[in-house]
Amino acid sequence: MNTPPSRARGAALALCALLSTALASTHAHAERPPARRARADLARRAPPPAPRVALEDRRRMALERFLRNDSIRSCWTRQLYRDPTTASRRLAVALSIDATGRITAVRVRDATAPALASCIMASGGRVAPVGPGEAFEADGALTLERGE
Repeated sequence: MNTPPSRARGAALALCALLSTALASTHAHAERPPARRARADLARRAPPPAPRVALEDRRRMALERFLRNDSIRSCWTRQLYRDPTTASRRLAVALSIDATGRITAVRVRDATAPALASCIMASGGRVAPVGPGEAFEADGALTLERGE
C-alpha cells in the first residue's frame, strides 16, 4: 500500500503536532505549583515555642560563654604587654543578665590592675545571649595565667 508523499508528510506533521501538544500539557501539569490552600495552611502555623531552660543551666551557660570570650584573653594579653611582671591571678566575676538573656553588667575587682578589670567589665556586651527567661545574677571565678 503506497501513500502519496504529500499525504504521508501531512500525517507526519499532524502526528508531530499531536505529540507536542500532549507533551506540552503534561509538562505544564508537572510544573504546576502546589494548591494555594496548602500554602495558606503552612503560613498560619506558628513556630514551635523555644524550649524553657532551667535557671541554673542559664547561669552556667552565661558564665561559660563569658569566661570563654576572646575579648577577655585580649584584655589579659594587653595587661601583660603593659606590665610584663603581672602575676597569674584568679578574679571573682559577677554577671547581671536581663530577661532577654543578655549580659547587662559585669563586676570585677582587681586592686592591682584596674585597667585589666575595666577591660574585662567592658567585654560583657560581646557575649551571645543565653535565651529568654527571668533576670538573674551569676557569680564565678576567672583564672588568668601567664604562659611561661
